[in-house]
Amino acid sequence: MQGLDDLHEHARQGREAAIALLDVDHFKNVNDRYGHAAGDTVLKTVAQTIRETIRSSDSVARIGGEEFLLLFPGLRPHEAQQVCERINVRLAKLPWPDLAPDLRITSSIGVARVRADRSPNDTLHHADQAMYAAKRAGRHSVQMAQCAYVT
Repeated sequence: MQGLDDLHEHARQGREAAIALLDVDHFKNVNDRYGHAAGDTVLKTVAQTIRETIRSSDSVARIGGEEFLLLFPGLRPHEAQQVCERINVRLAKLPWPDLAPDLRITSSIGVARVRADRSPNDTLHHADQAMYAAKRAGRHSVQMAQCAYVT
């Protein structure tokens, strides 16, 4: 993935970088209860909300189903975590009057530091593990990868 490779080059130059994996909680229930057209609307709105919350130098990409990869060049992991917390709050507050007034969208997010001595796949793995930790913690949360601050 080119953007992730670029972030690793960023880290090799001694600059900070972080990534996050975001998974929309219980998305299958949205499709099952409200239909796939509603699910598409939810995904587009989630993507737009992420774009409105991150900096112009950050990136977001949908990487499958209801998962998004966020790239944060120049941010330390705890700074990326703060951005992700804001995303989570904004998503939970979104109104869905045309879809379902009772619908509430939340996400589970895992954040990992991009390190020069770790491959892009390893970085993704650490972010994925942190995302699953967020799910195990009850969802609608942001978790840091265990090794985010190890140098």
